[in-house]
Amino acid sequence: MMFVPVRASQVAGQWPEIAEAIWPCVRGVPNASMEDLKSDLINGRNLFVWAMGEEGSGALVLEITPDAVCWIKYGTSSLLGGPKVRLRVMREGMQWLTEQMAAIGCTEVRICGRDWSRILTDFQLMTEAPEPNLLRKVLNREAA
Repeated sequence: MMFVPVRASQVAGQWPEIAEAIWPCVRGVPNASMEDLKSDLINGRNLFVWAMGEEGSGALVLEITPDAVCWIKYGTSSLLGGPKVRLRVMREGMQWLTEQMAAIGCTEVRICGRDWSRILTDFQLMTEAPEPNLLRKVLNREAA
């Protein structure tokens, strides 16, 4: 799988493709809008990443907070193959993401919504969190 971040300056030109890819995720989130997402991407408040390879394709929207936490805000994929292939691709993708986020100084990566705990076994469940199924992976032990 190859991961290609889209620079803020490229979002407007790729918006039709980005919107089509991520709309299924956004439509089910209360108070979320495509207009706000586009604005957040263009203004650099969020980052869009394409994933592509022989196994399929996907897209991620990431938000990095002022306290250096990377939230996986939206994610979608269409993967070929059986459960073992999908599991491998998901884990490889998260490994790539955590390495990239650590390299730019993020202290942890968080994801919530679905129960990802059986797939992302190196993430910890945050039981005190108000969001359902909130998982986190600490990237810099000194900052945790």
